[in-house]
Amino acid sequence: MSVGTFLIWTIGLDRLFAIKFATSYPKWSLKPYLLLMVLPAVAYSAALTAVGFVSSSPKELILLCMPPTAFRGIASDVWMMNGVVINILVMITYGWVFVLVRKQ
Repeated sequence: MSVGTFLIWTIGLDRLFAIKFATSYPKWSLKPYLLLMVLPAVAYSAALTAVGFVSSSPKELILLCMPPTAFRGIASDVWMMNGVVINILVMITYGWVFVLVRKQ
């Protein structure tokens, strides 16, 4: 779920780049561009999973298989706050795309 949330933002960034840099965007090299878009999402998810693992308790049984219930303590707080920040970034990015499209 954390990778997906981050990738939604990168899709918005991709659309923003396609509009903002319309002439040079099609000429960008695909492999480095995809790495720059996907690696931060994977790194974010790995870091969040590590925080969740460190803050977990082997004695505590998780009854439901849902990401919000899997995180406990500080990991839950980090997950929620990062989700809020990323969703705000998504709204800002798509707002910027909207403004650019309206200008044209």
